[in-house]
Amino acid sequence: ALGEGSPARAAAEAAVNALRRDHDVALARATHADALELLGKSGDAETERRRALDGLRGDADAPCGTLVTILLKEAAALEKRGDAAAAISVASEAADVAARSTREPVRLVKALALRARLEDSLGRSDAAAATLEDALAAGVAFLGKPAAAGETLDERFGVAGPMLKRPPAEASLVGNLFYERGLLADQDRDYRRAVFFYDNALLLLTRGRGENAPFVMRLAKEVEVIRKKAPKKGKAAAMASSKSVPN
Repeated sequence: ALGEGSPARAAAEAAVNALRRDHDVALARATHADALELLGKSGDAETERRRALDGLRGDADAPCGTLVTILLKEAAALEKRGDAAAAISVASEAADVAARSTREPVRLVKALALRARLEDSLGRSDAAAATLEDALAAGVAFLGKPAAAGETLDERFGVAGPMLKRPPAEASLVGNLFYERGLLADQDRDYRRAVFFYDNALLLLTRGRGENAPFVMRLAKEVEVIRKKAPKKGKAAAMASSKSVPN
């Protein structure tokens, strides 16, 4: 079956040649690391994943998406082991790598969202809010609304039109970011800004999960309660706020 010139032998030789490329070896190590993690061998998994990362970082031809994926897995593993500071560093690297490629918008959003969650877990709420807004900027651009200079908050992040026609998974991804940003504003008692982010979250999550999804229905009720806490604005104030970012 493996005689000279046989299809099976040709396939085997092609597989061996492919595995000689650094990024394919790295991907095999990363897959092995996932298996070790499932078996509870976190130390061995960490070693394999770091070997994979070393191989990819040194390979100029390595696929960007593969490197980002493994970095995100390493960040998640570090978070699970309680090393949030190290996880932030790895998540930041993942975001930097993804940002260099126009083909990785989803991974960029995920990397920034992970970093924001980690920052918040360390009590760095201001840093988390800033990172979430970077993630939102990437997310709304991914949904088809690129940023422009001099935009107000409504103009920069307002959800409308074609954005609401994107596939449900994409809408949910960005909707979750709006929710997380609204949650931070809510915790800071910045209710006007919280309502803004929650309203946009509802638009996208309704598209992503459906208007009758339990989480969407619960959030809609919570937003109405928070809306009553937000500062009341007269007509003049409302017009002014449309021209500037709320404080």
